Amino acid sequence: MRRIIALFAILLMLQPVFATINIVTESDKFTLRAGSIEKIALPVFSDVDDTIVLTLDAPSWVALSDIQIPIKSFQTVNVNLSLSPSPVTTEGRYKITLIADSLSTDSSFKWDFFVNVIKESGVRADKILVKGDFLSDSNVTIETYLHNYADVSISDTEINIRISSPTKEVLNIKKFIEKINPGETKVLIQVMHLPEIAESGTYFIDVDYAFDGKSRHESQQFVVPKKPVFRQRVDEFSIIIGTGKHVFIINIGNVPGEYTYSDDVNLFFYGDEPSRREGNRAVWSMIIGSGEMKEIKYETNYSILLLIIILAAIVFWTMSHKKKIFYIKKYVIKNTKIEEGSELRIGISIENTTGRELSDVVIRDFVPSAFKVLSASSNGTVKKTSLGTQIKWNLGKMAKNEQFVFTYDIKALLGVSGVLALPRVMAEHITHKGKIEIKSIPATIGELEQKMKEE
Repeated sequence: MRRIIALFAILLMLQPVFATINIVTESDKFTLRAGSIEKIALPVFSDVDDTIVLTLDAPSWVALSDIQIPIKSFQTVNVNLSLSPSPVTTEGRYKITLIADSLSTDSSFKWDFFVNVIKESGVRADKILVKGDFLSDSNVTIETYLHNYADVSISDTEINIRISSPTKEVLNIKKFIEKINPGETKVLIQVMHLPEIAESGTYFIDVDYAFDGKSRHESQQFVVPKKPVFRQRVDEFSIIIGTGKHVFIINIGNVPGEYTYSDDVNLFFYGDEPSRREGNRAVWSMIIGSGEMKEIKYETNYSILLLIIILAAIVFWTMSHKKKIFYIKKYVIKNTKIEEGSELRIGISIENTTGRELSDVVIRDFVPSAFKVLSASSNGTVKKTSLGTQIKWNLGKMAKNEQFVFTYDIKALLGVSGVLALPRVMAEHITHKGKIEIKSIPATIGELEQKMKEE
């Protein structure tokens, strides 16, 4: 005979006037034939010392092995519930109520369950179990337990399973069992996928089955709650200097809901502004409607860091090389009004701060024909041309940090009114890159001296 195991859990809390009593069972529906006997084991548990009184509201063929149970704290006591409908018991479904009362407290709990009494033999759907989280885009598993109560095998049992949402039929499938032996239980497993944005409410399961010309029906139901269901996808991408993330969040649930996304970020974060910061984490919170998708895009961009490094390198190079430059400047030592016959002294300064010795250093200057060169210091050679006079100094090698000052005197051959800019002096030297030439800024009579540096 098939045994049906039920769990009866009674929890008594340590309170002077109240305790919690609870009953947990796998099913509240049982089936047996008239004239048969079934026993259901009920484990009774308490977390305090107590006496539990059990009361039945049931037909006479339902009985308990004990009705007053002394129980110690954290002790389990098994009580047998006997079901023994006589052969003349009317076929049908019976509602039975079991009440548990605590003598130590005012707690009470009522458990209703149902017993199907059948007289004719054949196949019966003892129970239909529904499993799943019942959310959008998830699977619901329906297990139908078909038991053969006949004394002979039953062949060719046809089963039709229909599932309906609150507004429409969502599944209609037929199954076939070739043979069920006497006393055997066949379990039909049907998996139904709830779609995205699944309709909320009560879903009804109708199981119609037929055998040997007889038809029977059983039903069950489950509830799809109103709840958002989120799916998240993160696409990572690279940029020239850094990385980024593109986050897609879609709500496939049947109601709007709040979604929170967070990630570690640093000083180089750039992108969609987060709702708040929690230390090094950026947190985005958003309300997403049913069927709606929202995006978050952000980067860790090191371009600013690279720019800072480049600027620092430029500053460092400038600071470390600012004295490693070849200087030359031209200036007027004695500035007077330019009248016919007036004499001027021109100065040329050159300094080797390149940090190395220079070779084949030559200085060239040019004096316009409005002036006559009177003399040139340091053995400067003077050469007159049709346009004026050229002065040249051949220095040869010039040691690092070495400095020279040259002068020459000129006389104005005619008067000049206003300001006169003299030609720029030029210096050249030979390096491994070839000939290098630099020029000074023109010396201006009446203005401050200026200089030019070799880049």
